[in-house]
Amino acid sequence: MFKPRLFTYPDYSKSNTVFDSDDLEQQDALLVLCVRAHPELDIEEDTVYVWKGYEFDDEGDSSGGSLSKEEYIDKVIQ
Repeated sequence: MFKPRLFTYPDYSKSNTVFDSDDLEQQDALLVLCVRAHPELDIEEDTVYVWKGYEFDDEGDSSGGSLSKEEYIDKVIQ
């Protein structure tokens, strides 16, 4: 069955396929929704949506333990 996947920073290896609009209201979160191409459903190409809460720290963890926003999105897309 075809399902979009929602990833929550910093874990790019785990995603949720069951979510609702309340999940998008996290003020300190970076969320990435991936929708893979599915011609039978008229989705011709892969699509990625990024939600960034206004309290999310764009710089990542200064200790090097977390990926930056751009690095995280790249990992999710892969």
